[in-house]
Amino acid sequence: MIEALNLQLISSVGNQTLRLLWFEVTTPTGEFVIGPGHQPLVSLVSPQSKLLYKKTDGTMGMFVVCGGVLHVEHNEVTLLLDSPIEAEDKQG
Repeated sequence: MIEALNLQLISSVGNQTLRLLWFEVTTPTGEFVIGPGHQPLVSLVSPQSKLLYKKTDGTMGMFVVCGGVLHVEHNEVTLLLDSPIEAEDKQG
């Protein structure tokens, strides 16, 4: 069984949960790659930054986010956003 994490995106336009192998996010202190079992973390998300991710089916994708707050607790991640804009998924 592949270990994965749940990323819950919460914004003013709705909620969405993704099952991911990993994702990369930009914060004011730098870029983080978050995977299953990550240490607890609370951080701001930089405005107009790209959130890259890989789903459990191998599909790659990206969101451009307007900023927000990230909370990581092992395999559960919550991202409070203003309004995510999804770009095209990439195969990979």
